[in-house]
Amino acid sequence: MTLAVRLDTEASRENNHRSIQLFWNHPILGSNGGETIRIGTSHYSLTNSNTIVEYNYFDRCNGEHEIISNKSCRNTFRYNTFFECQGTLTMRHGNETLVESNYFFGNRKPNTGGIRIINEKQKVINILRRINRLPLSAARSSS
Repeated sequence: MTLAVRLDTEASRENNHRSIQLFWNHPILGSNGGETIRIGTSHYSLTNSNTIVEYNYFDRCNGEHEIISNKSCRNTFRYNTFFECQGTLTMRHGNETLVESNYFFGNRKPNTGGIRIINEKQKVINILRRINRLPLSAARSSS
């Protein structure tokens, strides 16, 4: 199951807050759409959401290669813990997102990741990680 902030109505577009929640045992879906949290959609990718996702614990959330899929602007992901999750916190669409003080514990499990960055003015600070590969990857968007 995916927790989604869709941004398809005016009321859904600003200042959502997801905090102090436990997400666990999200099984592998085997296709796109299995992320644990999605903020926005491709259609609304340049819409400001100002969503804050903080103090959450993700335990073996393996639905797909994106644990969290950011698809909107000006969101904040901070103080979250990812335990043995196969995937990454991904800033797929949108700009000006902050990722701060998140913890990644892969414990040598395959396909555990960190943060994947795409698009402009993204900011990442204070990452703690224990995974098997680099905690960060970046790609440039084609504007």
